[in-house]
Amino acid sequence: MGPYTDSSLESLAKATGGVYIKADGSDISKKFRDVLSEIQYFYEVGTVIEDNTTAYYRVDVSLDGETVSGIIDFNSTNPDVPTPPAGGKGAQLYTKCMPCHGVNAEKSAYGVTEIINTWDSVSLKDTLMEYKAGTLDEYGYGELMHSQTVTYTDEEINLVADYIPTLGDGNGTIP
Repeated sequence: MGPYTDSSLESLAKATGGVYIKADGSDISKKFRDVLSEIQYFYEVGTVIEDNTTAYYRVDVSLDGETVSGIIDFNSTNPDVPTPPAGGKGAQLYTKCMPCHGVNAEKSAYGVTEIINTWDSVSLKDTLMEYKAGTLDEYGYGELMHSQTVTYTDEEINLVADYIPTLGDGNGTIP
């Protein structure tokens, strides 16, 4: 940060697959938010897991009261095909939503969204379809949500929209 940055840090970041971010001090809060946002999608966890084991790891990173969460799933039998959680295809599709909305849809994504496990399936379906069409931009996350939903078929949106309400008790808490 500031005039004391070492120019070799940028080279080191590039060589190791990292990111070099220079801040002048006045923009440090924004820079930390950028980093927090980035690590939601890019992280590496090392662990030893026995053969024929499926494991789910929750990763939470907090900074200045803002938390970004993620779920890592691993199936040691065939790492390319994770075992779907209980709840069938809707549950499997929902795993894509877990990093922002929580394992049980109990989190306010980025601390600004509504808790979606309190929504009914019709409202969820309508909202997801609008994000898929690119016509909705709630909380400034329209582009992000469009990228998450555009790969779903209409039937998959129905499945995940039917699944999410089963995760809560209507009050945003886990039953």
